[in-house]
Amino acid sequence: MVYHLKSLAALLLVGAVCQSIGCASAPSPAPADNPPLQDVRAEADAFQPSLADHLAARPARRDSLRRQALEKADGWRDFEREVRESSDAQLRQWYHPDGPPLLSQGGYGVGNGLQDLREATAIDPTYVAGWAAMGKLSAEVGDQLSALQYLDHARAAADALTGDGQEVDENLLLDIRRNRAWVLRDLARWDEGLAEAQKGLADHPRDQELQLIKGLLLADSGRYQDAISLAVRMDPIKYPQHDFTYRGFKDQTSAYANNWIRAMALLADGKPNLALAKFGDLSTYTHRPQIPFGSRFWQDAGLVAELAGDSQAPLYYSMGMITHPYRFSFPSGANNVTPQVLGWPDAHMPVYTSYGPRFFVGGSPFTFVGMQINLLAEGLFPAQRDQAAGRAMHQLDLLEQRNLRPDICQALRGRIFYINEDFGPAQRELGHARTAFAALGQVDPITDLLLGLMNLRSKQFAEAETVLTEAVEADSTSAIAWRSLGVASVRLGHQERALEAMDRAVELDPWNVAGLYNRGLFRFQAGRLGPATSDMQRALALDSENREVQRLRGLILQAAAQTGVDSATVAMVAQGTPLGEAANPEVMLERYQAEIDEMFTVPDSLAVDTAEAERRIEILQNRYMRDRDPLTRAVLALALIDHRQLAEAQGLLAPGWGVDLSPEEELMLLYVDRELGERERAQQVVQEAIASGRGSGNPYAITLATETMRSFSVDPEGTDPVAPNTHGFFGWFRDASSSYRVSKDRGFAIQDLGLFRKYGSDPMFEDAVWGMTRTPIGGTGAGKQ
Repeated sequence: MVYHLKSLAALLLVGAVCQSIGCASAPSPAPADNPPLQDVRAEADAFQPSLADHLAARPARRDSLRRQALEKADGWRDFEREVRESSDAQLRQWYHPDGPPLLSQGGYGVGNGLQDLREATAIDPTYVAGWAAMGKLSAEVGDQLSALQYLDHARAAADALTGDGQEVDENLLLDIRRNRAWVLRDLARWDEGLAEAQKGLADHPRDQELQLIKGLLLADSGRYQDAISLAVRMDPIKYPQHDFTYRGFKDQTSAYANNWIRAMALLADGKPNLALAKFGDLSTYTHRPQIPFGSRFWQDAGLVAELAGDSQAPLYYSMGMITHPYRFSFPSGANNVTPQVLGWPDAHMPVYTSYGPRFFVGGSPFTFVGMQINLLAEGLFPAQRDQAAGRAMHQLDLLEQRNLRPDICQALRGRIFYINEDFGPAQRELGHARTAFAALGQVDPITDLLLGLMNLRSKQFAEAETVLTEAVEADSTSAIAWRSLGVASVRLGHQERALEAMDRAVELDPWNVAGLYNRGLFRFQAGRLGPATSDMQRALALDSENREVQRLRGLILQAAAQTGVDSATVAMVAQGTPLGEAANPEVMLERYQAEIDEMFTVPDSLAVDTAEAERRIEILQNRYMRDRDPLTRAVLALALIDHRQLAEAQGLLAPGWGVDLSPEEELMLLYVDRELGERERAQQVVQEAIASGRGSGNPYAITLATETMRSFSVDPEGTDPVAPNTHGFFGWFRDASSSYRVSKDRGFAIQDLGLFRKYGSDPMFEDAVWGMTRTPIGGTGAGKQ
């Protein structure tokens, strides 16, 4: 199968053996939904003084400020009303001829609501409903820490008003307690959540939502008997039955919430299969999207199913997103990744995020971590990598607090530490993971590989040989594991084992200078001068300015002369080594260039005439201006590029450069820059690559940047005239390409986005997302399979 333009590549660091497609938002013409990112700590510091100042003002002044705040929040109230009406209409639409109403707010969404409410509460810090709404909206898009801060402000403002002799609506106070308890559950802060629920139940003992939250908190925290007792005593939940017969005028009574608590208690007890069974026949609920708390219910059902190994878990996760009350009101993305640790995360498990990759909205938390590790490895900018690492670590902390696959969590956390070169914590976490895997009779080769590399670094050669032997037994195609095993074995004096490992490493990865150097040095020390010279000659062909290789080759030739061996004979042996395409790094560059050209070629089967293309592009543009959906932006950019509207594609993508573009969008922008003859971003990519010094990044992006720089007759390093063997830049490029060719060591995958080229008239993309089948490419793959 040939992968054309929508084949997007990502090269990962050691241990990050997966690839994902991320969706991100970007600036857009107003009205547009703004990301809910704010410095909540600064807001918290300013809150109490502003609250005190407001309460000290005269009543007339406070009344005036309240009117201003309410006026500022008009847009949010209209938005909430339309969200409710749209949700109600969707429940009725299959038996009622009227479809869901169109939102009249244009591009108004959750982010705009938060902004308006933020301004309203700045005017009147005692605006309890405003703070409570900010907490609820932030929680709905996955920003739980901000949500908790806003709900705390709501409670403090309510207490201040009560202390001042003013009444606060009891239902509003109840909603604050409910939402705060939900958020504390999301943050795995069980005791605080239970305290919040208990306070609410003291005033409202029959409130079923608080009873449900309390039961789930008891279950999650491992208080099995208390959770089961509450589930047994809690009344079944009633909700309107929307079908052709009753049309919402009759209540449905269901024990689904009781079973939900029981299931989560069993999950916390380490019994995911029993937990899944306790939910009952979930297929019956997929036809009831109107069940209360449906988004949270399906999220938990998906998690239980994933941990139980049930193939229906992706369906349950998707139901969680389908039933999300604000799903059309914020930029969201759907992603899945290839496995990283012993099949985790499962490649079929989706994750749903908001505002690019920033907030976890639903789906598999393990996939979310894998996605963040990808971003950590792929990010062109340090801030992107740091943020991705922080998000992954936070999610892993939550998973471990729930005791959900702590072994997998430790392995993933160890990878993050390793990528960030924090070797002490990396060795600790990976060591714990390896021990846990061994107890299950399992071996993760990448975990062993990383432990072996760190043991070599600390000169613990015996330990390194042990874990690296285990790694190559688990995965015999790992060139870096064989190469490292050779180093450990030679340090221990295990000569035959060392040579076997080095030969295997070079066989698997003939491009790698380190492998040739190691074997050449070993052969030189064994007195095999001819083969040693051959290895050095091949290494020099790959990196002609590598001083270590030059020095060793000189020592070998000098030793040959001292032993009386004819130097011409040695040179002839060396020059007779078949080098193939490894002789010149330009061959690698040309191969990537050819693949890029193929990617940006539209197959005849997907071509449309100009008029039809313009119609579809207009639909995409209107949708993006309205919703600012990141997936729409990516597809729109591809459509513009396909139809050679390059300046428009550049204008669409350029504002997100270094801010929130996904890796595939960065490739598109670099391609457009090359076609338009602009080099600013290309030069930045080259400088970032050289500064990294680790061969990390996307070789396709580097290729595009190189082509752009060369079109200006500028060397990629920005110093000398273009030369095929320039050390700094091409040294990076060789390292990256070497990693690319060994997919088991540093994962490489490309993706067919041919479905996106259809530019559907209603581009919701659900089918397209599930059509993104990841296709790992083998060690010698060239973008085809």
